Amino acid sequence: MPVNKQILSTTYPSAFDGAQVFADALAYAHLKPSFKGYNEFATTLQTELDENVFNAPNKTAKDAISSVNDQLNQILADNQ
Repeated sequence: MPVNKQILSTTYPSAFDGAQVFADALAYAHLKPSFKGYNEFATTLQTELDENVFNAPNKTAKDAISSVNDQLNQILADNQ
């Protein structure tokens, strides 16, 4: 996937089957956040969502986030 949105002004969107899908998705693209503890933060959050929301409907997304919120805040506090 190109990381530079200027690629959309080239022939990229028609370069191969499905390229337009990627090109359209660039409108929603954001750089990955960069802060101390990001990997631990993201892993904690993603694991909770995967296990209890996406893979099994044990919790709503709001409930899942609430259940790891204290952990996430602690990760941020530990990495100041």
